[in-house]
Amino acid sequence: MHLILITILALAFAVTAGPAQTSMDAVAIRGATELTPFAALGSARAAAGAHCHDLWRQRGERIAQELRPAWVPAAVCDRAVERFLCAQHPLDMLKIVDRDDHEREHEFGTSWQTTLWVAEDPKAVEVSERRLRAALVQLREQALMFLLGTSCWWGLLAFLVGWVDRLSRGYMTARLSMIGVALGLSIPSIAFLL
Repeated sequence: MHLILITILALAFAVTAGPAQTSMDAVAIRGATELTPFAALGSARAAAGAHCHDLWRQRGERIAQELRPAWVPAAVCDRAVERFLCAQHPLDMLKIVDRDDHEREHEFGTSWQTTLWVAEDPKAVEVSERRLRAALVQLREQALMFLLGTSCWWGLLAFLVGWVDRLSRGYMTARLSMIGVALGLSIPSIAFLL
């Protein structure tokens, strides 16, 4: 009886422990054919970096759609994702699992082509994804502060224009309204571009 219970517990632990371990799915990335082995490796590393950049662009778009509230424009989130991707070094998030070098003889000489088997480093992916989420949450907070600041600015302008219009007894109503509209639109636009 105890042996059956221990076997069941061991199987249950193995089943629950299995999915918790991250499996590294390696992808073959082939570089261009080059005239030196060093250039072939560089080409394969550049292709691996481009592959990782594309993966992160898709992941960043998915995370941005998940975290973006309706009042934040999609272009602003896309720009934040691009800034994040530019700050990342793609090869830091990849592990080179295997490398395959092909040497070919041609009538003009020898050419080399390198294939790298790469997999994402789970720890680096987790850290980078956490940083991207934090950057998007910070962007959301900045956009909220911008909207609140713009609302306060427009309220202050309406109060000042109304106060000065009352002091002038309606003499400059049209001019003051135009100045208020110009300031109300230009200052938030400049702040948004910065």
